[in-house]
Amino acid sequence: MKISFKDALFGSHVKTQSSKVPTVLKISGLISLVGLQLMSGVGVSSAAVKAGTSCGKISQTTVTNGYTYTCIKSGKKYVWSKGVKNSVPAPTPTPSETPTPTPTPSTSASPLPSAQSTTTSTNSSNIEPCQLKQPWSNYFGTGFGFPRSDFRLQNTGNVKGLFLYVDFTDVKGTDDPTADAATFVPKFIDFYKSVSYGKLNLSYDVYPKYLHINKDSGSYKMDVWGSGDAYQYWKDGLSAAGPYVDFSKYDFVVVIPPTGISKIIYGPSMPLPPGDATGMTAQKVIHNGLMGGSDQRTQPTRWIWLAHEIGHDLGMEHQYSYDGQAVWDLMNNVYDFTAPELLGWNRFYQGWLTPESVSCLDGNSLSANPATIQIKPLANSGPGTHLVLIRESAQTALAIEYRTTTTFDTLDGIPDLEGIIVYQVDVSKQSNQNAISMVTTSSPNRNLRHNVVGSLHTGDVVTSNRIQVSVLSKDADGYQVKISYGS
Repeated sequence: MKISFKDALFGSHVKTQSSKVPTVLKISGLISLVGLQLMSGVGVSSAAVKAGTSCGKISQTTVTNGYTYTCIKSGKKYVWSKGVKNSVPAPTPTPSETPTPTPTPSTSASPLPSAQSTTTSTNSSNIEPCQLKQPWSNYFGTGFGFPRSDFRLQNTGNVKGLFLYVDFTDVKGTDDPTADAATFVPKFIDFYKSVSYGKLNLSYDVYPKYLHINKDSGSYKMDVWGSGDAYQYWKDGLSAAGPYVDFSKYDFVVVIPPTGISKIIYGPSMPLPPGDATGMTAQKVIHNGLMGGSDQRTQPTRWIWLAHEIGHDLGMEHQYSYDGQAVWDLMNNVYDFTAPELLGWNRFYQGWLTPESVSCLDGNSLSANPATIQIKPLANSGPGTHLVLIRESAQTALAIEYRTTTTFDTLDGIPDLEGIIVYQVDVSKQSNQNAISMVTTSSPNRNLRHNVVGSLHTGDVVTSNRIQVSVLSKDADGYQVKISYGS
């Protein structure tokens, strides 16, 4: 099954169509790969279909008995693909719930803790009500809401990758693959160890010689962002390594082109579901990986590209919308290399934040009982509250966290950009629909490289859907923040 990519490394999302790859459909909140944009769109329920029977329009999807079928081209015919089991309930034709001025009561069987007017932490192990359920699914198993797809890359424990350097008939590899990988891969590993609080331990091997693909690099037609056959490129890389590599040891595979590549200009991610045989090897099917292009070969901070693309293999999506977008997250801010850690929401989604470090509150309770909570820096893993979530509806929540300068959140060395940040999460939205949006003040309007940072200091107040967040004070342990329901 072939599915096209919607954007590429550090590139814009593009709709394209080739003879082998269906047109990319722009859907919100899906997988981006820095590059890969999901494509298959949200399926709609219809009459029962069977794999291999005729369908009408390429990339069309339908849902039958919990399985999503995609219309693909087989020879000269359009037929339904093999069904892929949905990781979350299929969306219904009714519109997604949107937040209202008055927060909706919790629908969870387990009640949310009431907010209390106290200066002590109100974190609770009952975080289930804040695990917002995503009402849509996609072919790649990526998104913003719960549950995280169980077929994406393992996000805890030991995960091992393989780096394959390939060359072509028109561009030969001349450098040392092992030495090149050592210039950017270790920092990528350190990044995920840091943002996962040590829960994800990545390691890697590099095949020490260039593997030859007996094709012109232009044959993939990847000289335009988002175009061409990236699947075949990745597949050819795996095939070239087949006689020399035991793939059973690896969880993901990265294919890197030679220096001087010009006909492959972007490098997307390759998160694939069970049933997709693109990554077939003699030992196993590889369902997670990515590939490089000229952009990856020329970027000075290549580890950012690598970390972003693996983020898709871990199930995370782009927030891109260019309207209040979150500059504090690697899955969004890959252009300015400014603050490429991950938001607390993505760490919560991955299960890297412990239940004890998350305060999950019901917006309804704030009217009678405002909460005052001490919030500690998100980067720290010690005891205390590191993320506050206020559930507004079944699919929206307000998030509050404290961001500081770290090895990865460099902030250009400007301490004034540290502080509390507030943002809304809406898991009904998809990729490029601003599923995560900053809540900021107009004064002071803290900026960095033309991006609104949105950090708040003592005395600052913001309001979202009548939920008011007031920053009261700061001490050595963090910020005191009051959360109340305004008029």
